[in-house]
Amino acid sequence: MEVSKVKNLWGKWNKKRINFAKEYNHPVKGENYDFPNVSNFEILQNGNIVSGSADKTIKIWDKDIFKCLKTINGHNDSVRCLAIMQNGNIVSGSGDITIKIWDKDTFECLKTIYGHIESVVCLAIMQNGNIVSGSVDKTIKIWDKDTFE
Repeated sequence: MEVSKVKNLWGKWNKKRINFAKEYNHPVKGENYDFPNVSNFEILQNGNIVSGSADKTIKIWDKDIFKCLKTINGHNDSVRCLAIMQNGNIVSGSGDITIKIWDKDTFECLKTIYGHIESVVCLAIMQNGNIVSGSVDKTIKIWDKDTFE
């Protein structure tokens, strides 16, 4: 990731947002925010940020003013990992051993995938669009992008 293309970064260690102006390669502004331990984030296709955290929620953040636009509830444990599907839908993995697919427009849960027996800790999207998940149960699983099986 080129620093020149990064506009905002957040550090969970100090709850500080660092803004990067597109024309600079150094921090130009910092602001403090109080939010639960953010464990991961991804960039949505529209440039907004989606974060997962220990408080079991997924949040959608406005990329320009860092305002929370939406809080998504649905997991019963911390949200450990996120990925963005090629169609823009959000994939989340949790300590509750589930993977959930969220609609990119309504943020409603489209599907809950069960297949791991311990926390889901990493997700990736393959070039063909299939979802790869990794778990504390020492397994890696590949899920079909259409059937989620």
